[in-house]
Amino acid sequence: RQVSSVLWATAALGRGPPAGDAGGDAWVLRMADGARRLFFERGMGPQAFANTLWALATLRVHPGDDWLGAFFEASAPHLGRFDAREMATALWALAALRRRGRRHAAHGQADDGLLFQGPSGRPSPLFQGWLTAALRSFGARMATAGPQALSNTAWALAALGVRPPRTWMSAFRYYSALYG
Repeated sequence: RQVSSVLWATAALGRGPPAGDAGGDAWVLRMADGARRLFFERGMGPQAFANTLWALATLRVHPGDDWLGAFFEASAPHLGRFDAREMATALWALAALRRRGRRHAAHGQADDGLLFQGPSGRPSPLFQGWLTAALRSFGARMATAGPQALSNTAWALAALGVRPPRTWMSAFRYYSALYG
């Protein structure tokens, strides 16, 4: 959890490496790798999963396919424990990584393969499975989601090109209207 907290604090303070700073990106990737090991060794809670992903997106450092694969695999069994804010944070971070952090820090190139496949832009099977479970989890907690979690989730899904099921959208419109 400490690794996640250090990454989160670095991003929250706006003190990440300058864009293109290979040494700074390497530090962020080393920290992210430390978090990845903890995904399985000690198990991380929902807040640590969400904060780690948020920090990487905020710092605009793409962790790469191996890291994302480990994130999806390790966090999937815990998605039912994510509260609405944690889920919104994770979804926002994935969308931000895709939109703002496309460069793979280790290679200086776009790395979108584990989220989306080819020119069709369709979610990869691994991401689709995680996303289906994430939508189910957020949908079950939508009544407790505040306006920020609702709006971040809506932006993330739109940015990712995801079309939730009609029943999910009906609930989303209902709960969003409570704040409008």
